Amino acid sequence: MTRKPHLVREINDAESGLTAYLVIDTLTAGRSCGGVRMLPDVTLDEVKALARAMTLKYGFLCDNTIGGAKAGVKIPHDCPAEKKQKLLTAFGRAIAPILKSKTYIPWTDMNAGPEDIATILHAAGLKPGRLPDSSRPTALSVLASIQAACRFIGRDPSKITVAIEGLGNVGAHLARELSSSGAKILGYSTHREARYYPDGFDPEDPDRRHESIDHQSLLQLEVDVLVPAARPWTIDERNADKIRAGIIAPAANNPITPKAEEVLISKGIISVPDFIANLGGIYGSRLDGRMSEKRIRRLFMGPYSKMVLKLLRSAEESGQSPRQLAEKIAEENLSRMRPEKTSPLLLRAALSLLNLPMVPNPLVDRLLFNWAEKDLFGKVSR
Repeated sequence: MTRKPHLVREINDAESGLTAYLVIDTLTAGRSCGGVRMLPDVTLDEVKALARAMTLKYGFLCDNTIGGAKAGVKIPHDCPAEKKQKLLTAFGRAIAPILKSKTYIPWTDMNAGPEDIATILHAAGLKPGRLPDSSRPTALSVLASIQAACRFIGRDPSKITVAIEGLGNVGAHLARELSSSGAKILGYSTHREARYYPDGFDPEDPDRRHESIDHQSLLQLEVDVLVPAARPWTIDERNADKIRAGIIAPAANNPITPKAEEVLISKGIISVPDFIANLGGIYGSRLDGRMSEKRIRRLFMGPYSKMVLKLLRSAEESGQSPRQLAEKIAEENLSRMRPEKTSPLLLRAALSLLNLPMVPNPLVDRLLFNWAEKDLFGKVSR
């Protein structure tokens, strides 16, 4: 994708000490959406890449109602609540016109929860609505991708070993899911430390026998599956040849550089595209509150996992990498979309349904599941 971002803005405020970035990669139907990343060292390049990943997600979904964006606010780890509120308030005021017009719709992201987004919106003079927790459906789509990749190579998903880089909200949800499914988690990392568990990590007993290791050693553990769930580009040309996992299923966006991807492919490592593996954050959030949790889980473990498996098989048959095929699908969808035209009646009806607040009921539950199942089945043509 060679197009330039629709908007790139750096925001500095001397009074509050704010440094922040907003990138709208694509503006579709006058709107864009993406999380607000809060880190002490977030960079403009990082935010640009994350905004591009959001465009690929919406493109793969063939969503002609919204474009991809991202924001980054420099906030120290363990920042005092009063200081954090001051920085977020300054950020919200600085981009108030963009927020009020819904040109940019902020969402949760690394270190930014619903209460932080609410602070930004309040500062812009807006009343925050309900913001679904996207971390659990993201974890479910990563789990579904792991299961698909295991089936692709003939492995039993209940007997795999896993390392998780980044045990944040998504990583913690995923760890519990993997542990309950029988998988053995041999290590994880946070921004503070990395740990190796020779007997396996138990989310209910995090201090069981373990040893401290460095971050690179965590990435290079001999495991069946590596889950990058932290920052972009942690797997690059310097360490790609040392990766010993057979499958990479990213919960993070852009964890692998293009050159590193080539190395992984040459080693026969199955790398699920990041914007496919963690797409559940978007897909699941749209169904939250409208479909039962049981049905959402069934959707990811069934149709979603089958969609990822179909992508892996189609890529192999066509001689492309999974990422090349997924990007091609997203790009073709983006080139065909005409947001200025009225959406088809059924699409408008589905989008209206997803925008209405409602309590799940059996009829809506079943109808939405059937719609989502058909929608996912059609994402990858063979």
